[in-house]
Formats: sequence, C-alpha cells, structure tokens
Amino acid sequence: MNLGFRRALPKDVFGLMRLYQLANPKPSEKADEMMLFQDTLMTEIAGDQNIWLIGERDGEIVVYLGMQIDRNNRLAKITRVAFHPEISNEALFEQSMPLLLKYLGDKGVDVVYTTTRTITLAQQEITLRLGFKMLGVFPNAFGGDPLKINGLSAYFFEGVLKSRKNARFSLHPNVAPYYEKIRETCGLEVLPIAEPKSFEDFKGHPLPELEIIHAPKFVSHRFDKLRGRQALSVHFYPFHEPNVLITDPDQKIEIFVKMLPEERFAAILGERLDVYVNPVELYQKLAVLLNQQGITYLEVINDAGDLVGTQAIIDAGFLPCAYFPCFKKLGDSRWDYTVFSCSFEKPLPMSVSQAAPIHPAYLDFLKEYRRQEAEKYLAAFSNVKSKDPAVPHLRLVPEPKAPAGHTLH
Repeated sequence: MNLGFRRALPKDVFGLMRLYQLANPKPSEKADEMMLFQDTLMTEIAGDQNIWLIGERDGEIVVYLGMQIDRNNRLAKITRVAFHPEISNEALFEQSMPLLLKYLGDKGVDVVYTTTRTITLAQQEITLRLGFKMLGVFPNAFGGDPLKINGLSAYFFEGVLKSRKNARFSLHPNVAPYYEKIRETCGLEVLPIAEPKSFEDFKGHPLPELEIIHAPKFVSHRFDKLRGRQALSVHFYPFHEPNVLITDPDQKIEIFVKMLPEERFAAILGERLDVYVNPVELYQKLAVLLNQQGITYLEVINDAGDLVGTQAIIDAGFLPCAYFPCFKKLGDSRWDYTVFSCSFEKPLPMSVSQAAPIHPAYLDFLKEYRRQEAEKYLAAFSNVKSKDPAVPHLRLVPEPKAPAGHTLH
C-alpha cells in the first residue's frame, strides 16, 4: 500500500475529525473532546508543543499520529492514534512508526515513549519490533486496551543510553527488580541496592485538615507562579498540567494534582510545604481524598536515586510498576525515574492475564507488581499500628484469603 506521509496542517482539521469519527463510530465515555471541536483541534495542530503526522491515500487521511514534544528534555510522547476502519490497523501502524521515528530524530528528540493508554497491546507489539524497550506496566489503569494491563515502552535514539554510563546512585530494594528487568535489554550497568529509611518514627506536625479545590485555571496559574519562584517541589511528570489543588485552610500545604475523572485517574505533580509533616501520612491522606472523588488509579513519578522519597511513597501504599531510564535531561546527562501506582480496584487475576495474548515481558513485570502487592497486603494486616481500613495499602491482591475477623473491601 502506497501512502503519502506528512505533517498535518490546520487545513487538515476536518479530515482529522472525519477519521476520528470513522475510527470511533460508537459513542464512548472516553470521547476525545479535542477531536469534536474544530477550533480546539486547529489550535492543537498549529501549536509548537504538538506534532501531528498523517498518512493519506488518494487524498483521504487514513491514519494520524499525534505527539506532544518537550523540547527542553528532548522528549516526545505519542498521545493520539487513529486508523481508517477499512484498512488493517497493524499495517498502517507498521508503516507509520518508522516515519515517525525518523521525523522525531531529525527534530533532535532523544527519547519517545508510548503507553497502552493510547494504543493497544497488539499495536505496542509493533513498537517492540521497531526497537522500543518495554519498561513496565500500569495495572488497573484505564487505557486503550480492554485488558487493564497497560504497558510502557520507549525508543531511545542512538547514543542516548550509552551516554548514561557510570550512573552513581543506589536503588531502593523495591525498585531494583524493575531495573533488573530492563538492564540487559537497555544495556545498562549494575547498580548497588541500598538500605531504605523508615518513616515509622518520623517526628513532625500533625497533618492539618485537607480539602480539594476544583479550579483548573487558578490551579494552573498558581502552579506556574510557584514554579517560577522555585518555591515548589515538582515531580517530573511531562505533558501534564495540574487542574486540582489539595490544601489546608492556612495554605501551609499545597499539593498539585492532575485529575481525569472520566478515566478515574490522578497524578501528583508537585507540592509546597510550609510545615513539616509525615510524608507517609500526607500521601495516604491524598490517596483517600482522591479516591473519595471517584479516582481508582493514582500515580506518582519519582527520581530513581531519591531513596528517602521512594521509601515514603512506598510506605504510603504505592508500588513501583515501571522504571524509565534517561527520562529527564539535566545538562549533558539524563536521569532515571521510577513510576509508582496505587490502585483501589481488584486487579485482573493472573490466570486471566496468562490466558490473554500478552507479551511475556509484560507478565513478568506484572508478576513482580503482584508479588510486592501481596507482601504489602500481608504487612498491613500484621502491623498493629495500622487501624484505618481506608489507607491505600490495604488493597486487594489476587484471590486472597482474609484472616479471621477481617472483611475484604
């Protein structure tokens, strides 16, 4: 099949909207509003931080690939894909991806990544054949595939991973298994494993009452203002801007969150603290508040070398689920990050996962996630200090047997 590929122009907006409708004939709770309004889509196409590539056959757009670009970090993310229903999706995707990679490489991008929140597991198989590296999973996350085993993969352009040699940091023992799963495929060095710090005896001020403010424009402005004054501790979470603020009446604590109610998803992007509080208690409270808003999947990304922060996140009930080397650019080097997730839903049983057509490496990541989840579950019931059944580390594991006197929620 001979297709012409090029970058989309504002004049292509109606062709893109038509293809979206053809590819999504049935209304969905995950309808992409950008593809429904021409002015919004036209602004997106013309923006400097977005690139859309289209494939045409006889003047008709039959495939599009939308990407976001972080030029400072030389990073790209595939955010939107659509294919004409009368043509093989895999064939179109397989023809499109090499052209996309060449285009991004020519633009100076170091790393491009994709998740199965955007594409299906079958399509991601194609990215693996083209040299993408599998970096982890997002169990129970809402995504483009009906199975909730969404995966993360990334393409590292020539020389990017090699320039990371001689990394000088130690890994948290819960993070180390994920690093080991990608170390050989990415050609990375062995890193030492550290002893983490416990927060059980942390002495800090009592956690004040927190509440959620839904005011996207105010939250975004406040976030940018604090970030500009360097008064904010920011998690590196590219391509997301906060739309929710969690704070106390005196605003001594400000937590900035991106919340997507239609996907039951939220990500913690940054924080400003004027008072010392136990970080574990803080993150537990954040998880409970967001879950009360209907969020069932919560995510945070942290510097892989930050042992103290990693321990706090884990003690709060989050689990590592992916390891992303060379994620952030700092000067002439790139830094590694770990993705952590907290799910309030019962996970898909491993028996179902193994029966589905899923790449074995995804199942390997998933097994490690479930192993750590089971350990956390057992530790929660054995810890007499933990009496609040709402804290996020009391999550379900596959087909557990509850101890006598306990009810699983």
